[in-house]
This record gives sequence, structure tokens and C-alpha cells, in this order.
Amino acid sequence: MPHPAASGRQKAGRLAEELRSGRPQDAKPPLFQWESSGKSSASSLDSFFDSLRQMLLGGNTVARVGILILLVGVSLLAKYAIDNNLVSVQARLVLAALIGAALLGLGWRLRGRRRGFALTLQGGGVGALYITVFFAFRIYSLIPGELAFVLLAGLSGLLVWLAVPQNSLALAALAMVGGFLAPIAASSQQGNHVVLFSYYALLNAVIFLICWLRPWRMLTLLGFTFTFGVGSIWGALRYQPDDFATTEPFLVLFFLFYVVQSVVHAWRNRQPSGALNWISDEGIVFATPAMTLILQAAMVYDTRYGLAWTSLALGLFYALSSVWLRRRGPAHLKHLVEVFLALSVAFSILFIPFAFEDPYVITSLWALQGAGLMWVGVRRHRVLAQVTGIALQVAAVLAFADSFSGRAPETAIANGRFAGFAILTLSAGFIAFCLRPSRKGSGLFGRLTSYLMLAWGSLCWMAGLWAEIWDFVEFDYRHHVNLVAWALTALTLEGLGKRLSWSAGRRLALFLLPGALFHLLALPLFIPHPSAYAGWAAWPLVGAVLLIALRRQEDSLSSRLAATLHAGLVVLFTPLLVWEASWQTGHWTALHGESWVFAARLLSSSCVLAFLAWAADRPSWPWTPFGRAYLKSSLVPAILVFAFIVLGAANSGDAAPLPFLPLANPADLSSAAGLLALWLWFRKLTSTRIFDRKAYTSLLWPWSLLAFFWLN
Repeated sequence: MPHPAASGRQKAGRLAEELRSGRPQDAKPPLFQWESSGKSSASSLDSFFDSLRQMLLGGNTVARVGILILLVGVSLLAKYAIDNNLVSVQARLVLAALIGAALLGLGWRLRGRRRGFALTLQGGGVGALYITVFFAFRIYSLIPGELAFVLLAGLSGLLVWLAVPQNSLALAALAMVGGFLAPIAASSQQGNHVVLFSYYALLNAVIFLICWLRPWRMLTLLGFTFTFGVGSIWGALRYQPDDFATTEPFLVLFFLFYVVQSVVHAWRNRQPSGALNWISDEGIVFATPAMTLILQAAMVYDTRYGLAWTSLALGLFYALSSVWLRRRGPAHLKHLVEVFLALSVAFSILFIPFAFEDPYVITSLWALQGAGLMWVGVRRHRVLAQVTGIALQVAAVLAFADSFSGRAPETAIANGRFAGFAILTLSAGFIAFCLRPSRKGSGLFGRLTSYLMLAWGSLCWMAGLWAEIWDFVEFDYRHHVNLVAWALTALTLEGLGKRLSWSAGRRLALFLLPGALFHLLALPLFIPHPSAYAGWAAWPLVGAVLLIALRRQEDSLSSRLAATLHAGLVVLFTPLLVWEASWQTGHWTALHGESWVFAARLLSSSCVLAFLAWAADRPSWPWTPFGRAYLKSSLVPAILVFAFIVLGAANSGDAAPLPFLPLANPADLSSAAGLLALWLWFRKLTSTRIFDRKAYTSLLWPWSLLAFFWLN
């Protein structure tokens, strides 16, 4: 066994050697090195600059300064020889290439002992070779462009081959920068774009392979910048419509490259929260479809519906990707699934404006961008992004109003104006949902903004609906069609709000009741009776939607509010029934006087009153929880019955075409039915203890006087 003191000296020696070299002696760069926590993934830029700093400044500083002085001296000597024509151009380039190769070889030899210094030598050697090839082609024209391109690409491949085993991000980044600049440096202005993009596709494949072996997000960022940057410049300067067939496949391929790389980085980044690094992950996730759409717009500007189909394809792609990641991916990809789903919704929405190419839609897209910024600000807790999102909403509204004109579109619904209103509505609703009061951390500003955005979105939707109805629906049908649209909107809000656990959205569905009451007050000015012009479908639909919403929200509403809303149904539908009954009777007995119309009004209101009195204690919904509310709201038909009986004194009781009989004519019989309904109502009020016995007696006196009045 070794002596303990000797063992200690050996450990001390290894420690000193590690401190000198900056790297453990027995440590080898792992082939697969992926981070297991979020700390390393969130510092891609820091790791890159640390690696670059280590390559430039690590190791023995005195030796590096000496090498630098030697290189400067050699450079001055070479400059002196060139200035005095002592060395030919070919000899100069060969000498530069030999120096670069020597530096590269020396750096490779020292990689195990002086890692930082060795990386510096390797980077400098390859850089010298890059410059040598460039000067040989561009300055002195000693080699053709094809050979220069091959040499530059080969040097990039060599540098990648050196960087991966040595686990050097700086070398890999230098290789990628040189690789992407190689075709530009070797360009003869007559190049083939197919060759260029094929080479860039190969470089992106190499980046993908490297990032599969190493967690170097900086390479992905560099590749994205050069690929789409050079592609944009080429497109602005050289693209022609005839190049579409040979350019579109590369755009799709580059798009898929970076979507897949973002998924791979997020998949291997096992943070518990699933959050992504903003620059290297989320930046690529959002920038990839944005740049793809921008380049696609430049390529299909002369193709009708080109951008519309592109948006639809992107929406479907991200929707399918989010579904696949949710089913097959690990739990920490939840955030990326949400991002893909948001992109799917955004591009699906963009399909409509791009299909119409309308100025209304172009301005309303600012609202969509504002909604996206608000979502990012809420998710990342960034106040500036939230304020910017609200500002974009305001700008979108002002721009939309400025582009508004009185000219009606050619088609209903499928037009830019309605699409613009829809985008404004969805954007405001999405912001209201992001800032909903039930969200954790929602403050006073968030709650107020949520309610304001919800109200604003509702106004935009109603304005858009009314604009379409006004331009494309006949005048007599407008009010009932609008009522149907409101009812369907309320039903959608109720279902969506329940699905998303959004109480404010569900409450908005209940505003259908005051909207219907407003329609009821306005209807006599435009239509003869409630069932006219599709009213027979509109009003039952309104009643059904309100009952569904009240039933589904019963547990979340306060008892007083729920009772008030149920009573509002009686206030809404009692006048409708009385109005419809009187008009129908008058229509069929138009030749026989007003007695039948009076009888219809009194009988219809009496039937409503008697039904409410009978059903108040029924063992079924809505009577069981809200029977007293319905009984109290029956005051409306009770007042109508009382008023009609009093007004019946002026009725002649003409029963034409039937013979007149005292107490057996329409007026007297309907008055008797009204008195009976009032008596049943009084009794039900007493039995349910809404009124006590004393109140019942006090109500019985006016009822008796009314009966006496009728008999006389």
C-alpha cells in the first residue's frame, strides 16, 4: 500500500497541474453532455463567452504574450519582404498557410496539457488558413471560386472536428461563422442559389448533429441568424418569381430544421418549470415562423391567397406539433406545448385577413400582436410587454377607425371588415382572459384591465355583427337576426367560459337578458308583433339560452342575483305573450270589433299569472330553488290583469259574430278568469308565507271591490 504522505503529495501535484492547465488531468470531454438542470441551459451566452475568454486568455499568459510578440515580429518581417519584393505572391501565401498549419498542429499537440493556450493556437491557425484562401481567391485570383469554396468549407469541417472532441464552443462557433461566410467570400456574383442553399442545408445539418451531442444553443442562434439573414439578403437582391420552385423547398427545410432544434433543446433541458431560455429557445421558437412568413410573403406576393394558405399550413403544423408533444413528450415540455398552441391559434386567425387582403384587417393585426405581447408579459412577468400590448390595442382601434368607411363589402361575414372586428374582439378577449381575476398574482391593475378589455371586446363584437346585419339583412328582419346572433354568442361564451374556468366570460352570457329587454322596448317601432320576421325562432332561442346559462351557473351565482335573473325572464316574456296573443286574435277577428282582442289580452295575462301561482311549489327546476322569485315576479302579470279588468268597463262586450249574452260574452268571461287568477295568486302568496294572513285580508278588499265593479 502507498504511504499516506506519498498519496497526499501525488494529490497535491495533480491539483497544481490542474490549476496550471485549467482542466482536470483525468477528465475527458464527454461525448454526450446535456444539462440536467435549468441553470446551465439558461446561460448559453455566458458559457459561450466563458469558452471564448478561456481560449483567448486561459493557460500561461506569459507564453501567450510571447507567441503574440513572435507573430507580430514575423508579420513585420513578412511585410518588409513584401514591400521590397523579396518574396513572390505565391510564396507569401504558402508561407502564411504553413504558419497557420503549424499553429494548428501545435495547438492540437498541446490540447492535453495546456487546454486554453491550445485552443487559442488552433483558432488562430484556422483563422490564418481562412484568410490565406480568401486572399488567394479574392485579392490575387490564384485559385478558382469553386476550389476556394471547397477549401473554406473543408476548413470549417476541420474546425468542427476539432471542437467537438475538445468540448470547445468557441471553436465550434468560429467554424460555423467561417462556414457560413465561405460562399460569400468565394462568391463570383454569378453563383447558383440552389448550390448556396444546399450548402447551408448541410451546415444546418452539422449544427443539428453538434447540438445533439453538445448543449450549444449558441450554434443554433448563429445558424439561424446566418441562414435567414443571408437568405433575406439574397431574396431582396436576386429573387425572381421563376425561382420559386427551387427556393420554396429550402425555406420549408430551414423552417423544419429550427423548429426541430428548438424542440430538441427544450426536450433535453429538464427544468421542473419547463421554462425556456428567452434568447436561445423562445427567441428561435417565435422568430422561426415569423421569418418564414416574411420570406414567404416576398415569394408569393403575386399569388392570390398565397399568404392565406401559408398561414393555414403553419397553424395546422403547430396544432399537430402541440398535440404530439403533449401526448409523447415529457411533462417539462408543457410550456413549449402552450407556445405551439398559441402559434397555431395566431396563424389560424391570420388565415382570414390574408384571405381578404383588406385594410381593416391589416390594422387590426396590431391588436393580435398586442395580445401576443400581453401573453408573453404575463407568462414572463414583464410589465413593459404588458403595457406595450395594451398600447398596441389602442393603436389598432385608432387605425381601424381611421380606415373605416361607409362602403358596404361585397359579401356578408366573409369580408375584411368583419374579420377586423373579429380580430379586435378575440385580441381583447384574450387579454381579458390572461389578466382574469382568478389568475394567481392578478393585481388591481390586472383585474380592471381584464374587465375593460372584456367590455371592449363585447362592444367590438356587437358592432361587427350589427354592421353585417345592417348591410346584408332586410330592414324588417334586422332586430330579430341581431337577437339570434346575441343568443348564439351568449351560448358560446357560456360553453367556452366553463371550459376555461373563466367566470367573467360566463357572466357575460347573462347580459343577453338586458339586451333582450332592450329589443323588446324597441320592437313596437319596427314590427307588428313578436313572432313576425323570424321572431318565432329568435325569442324561444333567447329563452332557452338564458335558462341553460342560469342552470349551468346556478352554483356560482349569488342567490339574490340568480333570483333577480329568473324574475327577469317573467318580466321579459309576459309582455311578449300578451302582445302576441292580442295581435293574433285581432288578426283573425278583424271584422268583429275589439272585444275579442281585449279578451285575448286579459286571458293571456291571466293564464301567465295562474301558471306562475300553480308552479311556484313544483318539485322541479327552476321552481324548487326559485319558486318564490317567480311568485314575486308574477306581480307583472297581476298588474296587467288588474289594469285590463278596470279598462274592461269601457268595453261593449260585443261578441260578434256570436249573439250577445250577459256574463257570457268574451269581455265578461275573460274578466272572470282574471279575477280567478288574482284570487289564486293571493292564496299562493299567503301559503308560501310571502304575505301573512293580515296582508292577505288587506289584499282581499281591493279584489272584492274589483269583483263588485265587474258585476255591476
